[in-house]
Amino acid sequence: MAKRTKQSPPQIIAEDTDQEAVKQQLENQLRTLLPGVLPEQDDQQGIHASVDLTSKSKRKTEEEVLAVVNQLEMRAKDHVRNRIMHRATKTLEYFYAQPEGDFSVSGEGRSDFVDSSVADTVRWIETGLVDAFCGTNDIVDFVARNSASDRAAEMTKAMVNYVWQQNDGYEVMRAWINDALLTPGGVIKIFWEPDGETKTELYEGVSDLEYAAIALSAEMGECIIVSHDTYPNPQLEQLTMLQHGLALAGANASGIQSAPVAPQVQQQAQAGVDPMQVAQQTQIDPQLPAITQTLHDVKIAILPDPKRGSIKIINVPLDEFYVDPSARRIKDAKYAAHVSKKTISELRAMGFDDDKLDDLNSTEDNPELTELYLARNRMDQANAFDFAVGTYDESLREVEVVEAYLLMDYDGDGFAEWRKIVKAGNTILLNEPCDGNPFCVMVSVPISHTLFGLSVGELAMNVQKQNTNLVRSLIDNVSFGANAAIWFDENKVDMTFVQDVGPGSMVPVDGDGNESIGVVPSSSGDIAAVVQLLEMFDTIKQERTGVQKLTRGNDADVVNETATGYMQMTDRAEEREKLVARHFAETGVKPAVLRIKQLLAEHPDQKLEIRLNGQTMEADPLDARANIDLIPQVGLGTGDKGRTLASLQQVMALQMQAMQMHTGMVDLNLIYNTAERIVKALGVSNVGEFVHKPPSPMPQVPPPHVSPDMQMQMQLETVKAQANQQQQERQAQLDAMRIQAQAKTDNEQRHMDFQYKMQLLEKQKEIEQLKAILAISAQREQAAFQAGVSPEAEQAMFNETFSSTEEAYKSALTGINMHMSGEMDDLINTIAQAPDPTEPDVGPQQ
Repeated sequence: MAKRTKQSPPQIIAEDTDQEAVKQQLENQLRTLLPGVLPEQDDQQGIHASVDLTSKSKRKTEEEVLAVVNQLEMRAKDHVRNRIMHRATKTLEYFYAQPEGDFSVSGEGRSDFVDSSVADTVRWIETGLVDAFCGTNDIVDFVARNSASDRAAEMTKAMVNYVWQQNDGYEVMRAWINDALLTPGGVIKIFWEPDGETKTELYEGVSDLEYAAIALSAEMGECIIVSHDTYPNPQLEQLTMLQHGLALAGANASGIQSAPVAPQVQQQAQAGVDPMQVAQQTQIDPQLPAITQTLHDVKIAILPDPKRGSIKIINVPLDEFYVDPSARRIKDAKYAAHVSKKTISELRAMGFDDDKLDDLNSTEDNPELTELYLARNRMDQANAFDFAVGTYDESLREVEVVEAYLLMDYDGDGFAEWRKIVKAGNTILLNEPCDGNPFCVMVSVPISHTLFGLSVGELAMNVQKQNTNLVRSLIDNVSFGANAAIWFDENKVDMTFVQDVGPGSMVPVDGDGNESIGVVPSSSGDIAAVVQLLEMFDTIKQERTGVQKLTRGNDADVVNETATGYMQMTDRAEEREKLVARHFAETGVKPAVLRIKQLLAEHPDQKLEIRLNGQTMEADPLDARANIDLIPQVGLGTGDKGRTLASLQQVMALQMQAMQMHTGMVDLNLIYNTAERIVKALGVSNVGEFVHKPPSPMPQVPPPHVSPDMQMQMQLETVKAQANQQQQERQAQLDAMRIQAQAKTDNEQRHMDFQYKMQLLEKQKEIEQLKAILAISAQREQAAFQAGVSPEAEQAMFNETFSSTEEAYKSALTGINMHMSGEMDDLINTIAQAPDPTEPDVGPQQ
């Protein structure tokens, strides 16, 4: 291993003794405040700590920045204008299909037919793509990964779509698609435009209170008072009489004398005193506004607020776009710029320094002199030499402005950062940090590892050229056959008659027997071979571009195809178009909506009034902050609406069947998503008019993290709880069996007690009966003895009396029993239900 040697820190060169003293003082302070940061002085090793007080900032000067910007601009400009723009110019020439350039007519009388393969191809594909991206009012739909982000997804979707619509999204998208199909790439620019316009407002006839409010706003810096005029209120007397008269009339109508008017004032009014004098004595309602004696005319200027602004989306033609040649994707470009012509008035409104604007000169590099600009405006013959308004109005003088976005180590810290530099000529008007370039580029036929690709128009250019030559040859051949050339002998035929020859014309000829005039023989050629060539090139065009004539409804062979075969051809033709749409969606539209979302998040103070679910509300741009749980979906209008509706209806039927079977595969939110897509497929933008989104379920709180020891303890507690529960269940079963057996024993004991008590009652009844009979017999025998009846007669009387008494008692007892049967039954039941007196009283059971 190589031996590493200690290096001494850089030494400073002191200019004087005071500087060395200051250096030493700083070193001591650093050692005191941050011990260990600076090494201690060691005379033996020769290590000395020092602070470089003579170092200067490494920030680039304006001249250095201008040199870097000009070098990058020259490189990017050469790449775009000499290569990319030349291809776009040639494609536009073929798109217009005019007999110019490559299609110039070679001679007099020749056919000027120009095939329109490029225009037809671009238009057919453009139709489907515009429908795919502009078929609905929404350019994007944000889908949440979880229910917790549903609200943010809805608000972000509404805000991005609102911004797109406010910037005339249809026209931007249509031009963007057209540029991408015709040229090597379509470019748009999405940027934040601050409110740089100073607005003036004039208020006339303002009261003192209203003027005080305006003056307070001016003191707070919200506006500037440009002019202020004060004058007496010309209607003071009339308004005073009116106000007091209304108060008096109100008092008389209501009969109230407390606040509006005093009693003496009413008496004076009734006595016919002057109404003005009466009005002045009237006490008006203090809640009414006071009549001001002076009025104010105020003109204010509302200054631009850096927090106010809006998101702008514009199309950038290729002749106004510079880009780093080595860029493979637009977001990887280290330099990108937008060059345009702006007036001095526009630059002044953007807040640039007037001193710099006065020194700006028009540049010779006019973007309106490029070949692409002239080719694009060839139909209306517009050019850059129109009358310049700036010749008579200095504020409308135009200069070329380059708005560049580049990576540069501006502050000299060794790391390149993004800068936005606006320059006109060699004058830098703005130099500030930024977050990258604001451009989005999409290509119809991308080429790997390159920013620009091929356009669909370029694929059809060669076919258009060959078809034009073939058709021109065929037309010229037929034309020459129908209008054949005439030969004649000028010595025998008068030329004037030949020039005016027509149907039925007479041409005088010297008749010497030899031919003097005739038709030049011509051949129509092999027309069948030309037609076969045209069909071959048409097939080549279809294979290259993917535009099939059978699927576009412009061919008679469609009626000869079966439904299945036609659908197969349609699907094959749509595959190429869908591929182009996928390129546009992933490389162009999706980065564009994410750019809008980013700008919304960067300017949270700009509130937006949006309409969501049929209700107008104020959107918070904070919902558009970076959120990985939101998935953008673009190209919402892709596909045939009829087939889309049929497919969605099938999905809805499957969902309803799964819902009825309670499979758990679908819920109300999934059914709502299908219904929403069906409504949007019908072309309805406000889905809330037909279906409402079901309420979101409460979010489930994730379980807390549990350590393995705690999990083991919880499992043991669970096992113990289960064992206790099983033991309690067994004890409950035993208690139930014991209670059932005790209840059976109690029932048998109560039955035996009932039988015993019934027998006891029967015996008691017999004893009472016998006692009653004996008592009655004894009374009768006593009566007989007192009457002196003999013993024999008395015995016979006793027997007879006993028998009759017994029978009478039985008869009476039978009636009593029949009468008291209900009471006896109640008594028996009470006795049967009575508790055993031998058992202790346990009280009522719970």
